[in-house]
Amino acid sequence: MSAYVLQGAVAVVTLNHPPVNSLSHALREHIVRGIQAAEADTAVQAIVLRGSEKAFSAGADVGEIGTPQQRAEPILPNVLAAIESCRKPVVAALQGVALGGGLEVALSCHGRVALDSARIALPEINLGLIPGSGGTQRLPRLVGVARALGLIQSGQTQSVAQWADSGLFDRVVAQDLLAAACERALELVQQGAPWPRARDSHLDATEVLAGVALARSQLNARQRMQPAYNALLDAVAAVAMPFDAGLARERALFLALVGSVQAQALRYQFKAERDATKLPPQFQATPR
Repeated sequence: MSAYVLQGAVAVVTLNHPPVNSLSHALREHIVRGIQAAEADTAVQAIVLRGSEKAFSAGADVGEIGTPQQRAEPILPNVLAAIESCRKPVVAALQGVALGGGLEVALSCHGRVALDSARIALPEINLGLIPGSGGTQRLPRLVGVARALGLIQSGQTQSVAQWADSGLFDRVVAQDLLAAACERALELVQQGAPWPRARDSHLDATEVLAGVALARSQLNARQRMQPAYNALLDAVAAVAMPFDAGLARERALFLALVGSVQAQALRYQFKAERDATKLPPQFQATPR
């Protein structure tokens, strides 16, 4: 797979790991290689990350969670750091779905353009986890604590159209996504560095902690019994801290949850439910 293709002065890095661009080790390597190669190419002024029609990225490869592959470099936080620190502006072009780590990739970019039909989610809570690569730190800085918690606590997908005026996207379009993303990338070039970064947005610490306290008081009995919900609120409270300290706090909370009994059980349930839809050949038959 080539690192990128040129669209004028824009390098287009395509995420290509069918069927849904889950962030396997190979895909993480490809993203970093594409960013670094485009950064070094004097013909490139800006970079666009794009996925497939079906998915920008559906997030972590669930099969890698808890395995050495999940921890193999580049781990996802380091992929996002490479994007965020790139000396050329990087714009995410979202269509299909951007879920979990896929949305975290987009949050680390300097700009985001999406089709109005695309859908986003941070569904980690459904697996007994929290976002572990900056989702709890970048999203609140872009859209505020209340709106961010609404997405992360629900774990459900939402339409990009619902977020058009939230500050999450630079532009929401009905068609011609790649052209719009390239146009936005070149606009950033014209504006000049420093490029917009979620990490550079600051929220009032008192408002952050008040929002988290309110959300904690509204947890129901089932949520209070699941460690991930309190861990999520602890992570979002860390938005009141300097960005790198907040990232470290989120990561520590995420890693503590990965091996928990609750998270292991929910991952098993997730896999079992999907495996149950795939009958082995000996049980398949052609309908009369």
